[in-house]
Amino acid sequence: MAEKKVSTPKVTTQVYQLPDDQAQRERFLEGIRELAAQTGAQWLAGSAHNEMEYVEALEKELGDELGDLVVEDFRLSFERKARAPSEA
Repeated sequence: MAEKKVSTPKVTTQVYQLPDDQAQRERFLEGIRELAAQTGAQWLAGSAHNEMEYVEALEKELGDELGDLVVEDFRLSFERKARAPSEA
């Protein structure tokens, strides 16, 4: 049976916790910039804040206000739409 090829999304979100060492942080970020330049990838957005902590707090607050099932339904719907083929 042939393995199903999964297409790479056009936009991805990855979160890294950078090392405490300033030189190592700069080395990592410079490597990302170089790779983006080599591949033609474009930087779209960024943050120096803990976005995952924010999302978790938002999820809890919405769950408290709207109910956990509403929040989970929204998440599942969002993920289904993200996996659906583009209608472009």
